[in-house]
Amino acid sequence: MSKLILLFPILLTFLFCSCSPENNSNETNALNQNSDSLIAEDTLEKLNSTEYTIGDFTIRFTDETISDCNGLELMIPPNEEDYIDTDKSVFRVGDKLFFILNSGDTTVLANEPFDEENPNYNESAIYRFVGSVEGINHWEIFTIGYECHYTILLNKDSGNITKVIGRPVASPSSELILCGNPDLESGYTINGFDLVEYKKDRLLKIGQLELLDWGPYECSWKNDSVAIIKKGIMDETYTLRKSCIEMHFIKNGG
Repeated sequence: MSKLILLFPILLTFLFCSCSPENNSNETNALNQNSDSLIAEDTLEKLNSTEYTIGDFTIRFTDETISDCNGLELMIPPNEEDYIDTDKSVFRVGDKLFFILNSGDTTVLANEPFDEENPNYNESAIYRFVGSVEGINHWEIFTIGYECHYTILLNKDSGNITKVIGRPVASPSSELILCGNPDLESGYTINGFDLVEYKKDRLLKIGQLELLDWGPYECSWKNDSVAIIKKGIMDETYTLRKSCIEMHFIKNGG
């Protein structure tokens, strides 16, 4: 049975189990906070072939499969309890996550659980700390919204927030960040990738790719221009079949 089948009830549990947060001027709803993400080209492109262009990059997927591709799991990340005690700059008090920035200032993410009587129910959010993103100066927070989920990247210096569709994996030089999310069944989230550049401690969102026929389940980098993706395809019996392919990034004009 695919892990995706378990996703929807997990999300519903998170949405309904949290208590309403207290009002506090120091608290932050990530949906309303200014982002340090500069949008270069907000492209939503559905992939039907093995090649496409996004921003200044041509992306090519190889046709042949490779034997091994153990990478970061892109499904729902591990439980917060497994990681929050490993970072002394992050702690939880009830429905609030506290982040002590490098400047000494504090950013607080306060849960705003779903309430159908609230006219802004689509701004509901439940935050779960995942950890530091390897290679960049950001924390990763898994966020559950109204009939959706996404990832927040929180800058450890400025406290600014960048919202991406899935878990981030940085290239060896940290210049490119590939954020992937699989959703082949429910359709509540984008099934595909966000492509992000990391420059001078800021995140530059290049564009977004929505996949039609398969979803990304694991990701790692072979080098700065080739990512290794574990792709999943749902067959006619609703069995998830996985294989490994390469994803090549070619800088146009480079």
